[in-house]
Amino acid sequence: MIYIELSDESKLLSVVGLNGTKLNGHKAYKYGGVYYILTSNLDEVNQLIDDKKAWIIIDMKQLDEQTQTIFERCDNRIVIGPLSPWCKSEYYEFVELKIKNNTRINQVLYCSRTIQNRKENDSHRRILGCNIYTIPCIEDPFLLKEQEFETLLKILQ
Repeated sequence: MIYIELSDESKLLSVVGLNGTKLNGHKAYKYGGVYYILTSNLDEVNQLIDDKKAWIIIDMKQLDEQTQTIFERCDNRIVIGPLSPWCKSEYYEFVELKIKNNTRINQVLYCSRTIQNRKENDSHRRILGCNIYTIPCIEDPFLLKEQEFETLLKILQ
């Protein structure tokens, strides 16, 4: 498994450590059986996608014109965002402008940590046109607990 943080600055580097290694010529860090790569170079990300036959998770932080092509290449596209009352209009706007206009909607899964009940989930599903999944808070993304792993597998199926 490869985790790519598409950024200039890392939020996970302190977790994975400072001892680097190489993965097909790319600077990487290995932690818990996962290769972690920090890069803001889109060509490097595309090369990693082309070269490796592995599960690759790409943390894009934002979807814009530059990252859209990488997002389109992914088999499973997961957007994680808030659906709390004070944030949902921004999330809906993001979905409308960035996803629905450029991506086949049936390949996108939306996740939220804030859905409290089935009625609310049904409301969001009608508006967004796809399923909403509640994801667990994951303290260490490299050391999933059984319940976290089961939830993520359910979303990917």
